[in-house]
Amino acid sequence: MSTGSYQINDVALTGLADKFGIRRLPRRLHTEHPDLLDHNVNGWLTRTDRRFLIRVLRGNTEGE
Repeated sequence: MSTGSYQINDVALTGLADKFGIRRLPRRLHTEHPDLLDHNVNGWLTRTDRRFLIRVLRGNTEGE
C-alpha cells in the first residue's frame, strides 16, 4: 500500500459522485474548495459499511 497524497482526476470525481449518489458537488468542490472535497469524501467513507477499491497512479520519483 502506498500512503500519501494523490491528485484526483475527472474519472475519480465521476466515480465518487456515482458511489455516493451525488452529481455536481464533487467537481465544484474540486475546483473551488479542494479542502472541503477531502473533508467530505473522508466523512462519507467513514459513515458507510461499504468497501471501495481505490486505484492510484504514482508518478516517477527520483531515487526509487
